[in-house]
Amino acid sequence: MEHPGGQTYKANAFAPQTQARINPGALRVIPGGLRFESATVSETLPLTGLVVRRGGHNNEQIFFEHPEFPGWSIYSSDPALSNDPTLCATPAVARMFKSVERSRRSTPKPVMIGLALLVLLFGGLVLLWAQKDRIAEYIAEKIPIEWEAKFGDQVFSQFDDETILTNSAWAGAVSNITNRLLPVVEKSGYEFKFHIKQDTNVNAFAIPGGHVVILTGLLEEADSAEEVAGVLAHEIAHVTRRHSLQNIIKSAGLLVILQALVGDASGLFGLATEASRYLLEQKFSRDYEREADDTGWAYLVEANIDPRGMTRFFEKLKKMMEDSGMGAVENTLSLVNTHPASQERIDRLSVKWEQLPKKSGFSELGVWNKEIAEKTER
Repeated sequence: MEHPGGQTYKANAFAPQTQARINPGALRVIPGGLRFESATVSETLPLTGLVVRRGGHNNEQIFFEHPEFPGWSIYSSDPALSNDPTLCATPAVARMFKSVERSRRSTPKPVMIGLALLVLLFGGLVLLWAQKDRIAEYIAEKIPIEWEAKFGDQVFSQFDDETILTNSAWAGAVSNITNRLLPVVEKSGYEFKFHIKQDTNVNAFAIPGGHVVILTGLLEEADSAEEVAGVLAHEIAHVTRRHSLQNIIKSAGLLVILQALVGDASGLFGLATEASRYLLEQKFSRDYEREADDTGWAYLVEANIDPRGMTRFFEKLKKMMEDSGMGAVENTLSLVNTHPASQERIDRLSVKWEQLPKKSGFSELGVWNKEIAEKTER
């Protein structure tokens, strides 16, 4: 409402004589000052030297204070105060009004700090995700082989014992291959154990720590011992290069990875049950496949086994998929699903053969009998 001395606004004040008590009253803008009056106290703060600031909940209130009146603080939540003609006509007060309005519209410092922390956290998570391959490799390198072997034993124990063949007609032929490969890979520090599993899928897979499971579907499809040797050398390389372990670490989740980074790898043991199913379906990155091809090829050459068996088996699988239209044998060629036999990989292996100084004199692995009948004791 309008008064002879100027506009009056509803306000409160802290006064030194009433200590911390709030004094409700009225604020009137008069020439040269602000006049506050209540039932208990009254005072006039000069416009010259007046300090204006925002405060209270969500900075909704305008505070007026003056250095010559210590203990006095007059405040009001009336928005019309910032447009009062007398106050706006006083340059110093008008500038302070503009300044406090800008600060009110700006994001409060605690909010800014909170947003900055969120950005840092999000950025850290993005960086962690982007570097997950390197992190997984770093963690895998820090895990002792003895620990990895125990983890592998636990994973292998989850497989169906009824399908693991303990007295297979394939055992002799497989041992003839592994006996050539093992002296080459024993320097890796792993103790490899090979198992034949009754399964029509054309596949073999390696478990971290050294278990290698060979499905009878692969043995029945191979045309030579060298082809099987190529697949086994490739799977052995996945173990020695710790590809499966790194895949499991990456699939474990952020919390388990962080625990492993600080030296607590116990969370990975809890994955053993899930890992047994995961290993049957896991897909390796293109880089992992190239590394397993190159490492497996080197194992074959060092073992004096014709490495072209690896190439021929990949060519065989690729042709089978093409001939079937990827439909009829899609479910049985799981090796293609988990280790895609792309033409690029086959071409790389062919180039490696062309660059190999030795082209003959490889050890004979014997005639491969594809028609072996399974007679097993489980």
